[in-house]
Amino acid sequence: MKKILAYTLLVALTNCSEEENTDRDYPRLLTVGVTNITSDGGVFHGDIFSSSVAIVDHGFLWSEDAALKLGESEKISLGPKTGAGRFEVMVDRNLQEGKTYRMAAYAVSENYTVYGARFTFTSLGCKKRPVIFDFNPKQGTSGDIITITGNNFSVINKSNSAYIGELVGKITEASENQIKVSIPLTNLSGSFSLSVTSSGYTVSAAENLFWSNNVAMPFLAVLGQSNR
Repeated sequence: MKKILAYTLLVALTNCSEEENTDRDYPRLLTVGVTNITSDGGVFHGDIFSSSVAIVDHGFLWSEDAALKLGESEKISLGPKTGAGRFEVMVDRNLQEGKTYRMAAYAVSENYTVYGARFTFTSLGCKKRPVIFDFNPKQGTSGDIITITGNNFSVINKSNSAYIGELVGKITEASENQIKVSIPLTNLSGSFSLSVTSSGYTVSAAENLFWSNNVAMPFLAVLGQSNR
């Protein structure tokens, strides 16, 4: 089981001189902050200032929530890293204009996951918006699960919304490239548009979903032929 550590800037600066020659079995890092904030996103900065172990993954997390944790926050992974040193990346997705976010650097070794101190910033938007490539099945009934594939979705369920016509579906799973949504219970049937709102940005599928309580015959609708 991996252990979780969190470093603050104060602790790191206080202890750096007296610990600089001491090897630890986990990486030590700082969240440096965010620069170049524009409507395209922002540059995230971190610093692994000491590591005597292999780093299997490192990168950044961000969220509107105060808590930041792998699997529960937006993430950009930079993969393995050899030794200490600064790192940075342009984050250009899952940032809504005018929203205040918390971000932090992270590093993962064989036995530990380490988080840097949180840094707060206000977003001016992002360059990459959500897109829908496809969804399946193309026909369904209440309670069925529709799998939507695409890109730049939020990995946080509550940051995504899926709409079938004007009805809201229930998000059951979400990743950057896929969302699963449960068709809500209703007596309506017909051809309905399918759209996703993720991190404040809305995108519609190029095809409609045929929705009925009796889906014995295949059907593929064209966008715009919805019955409401």
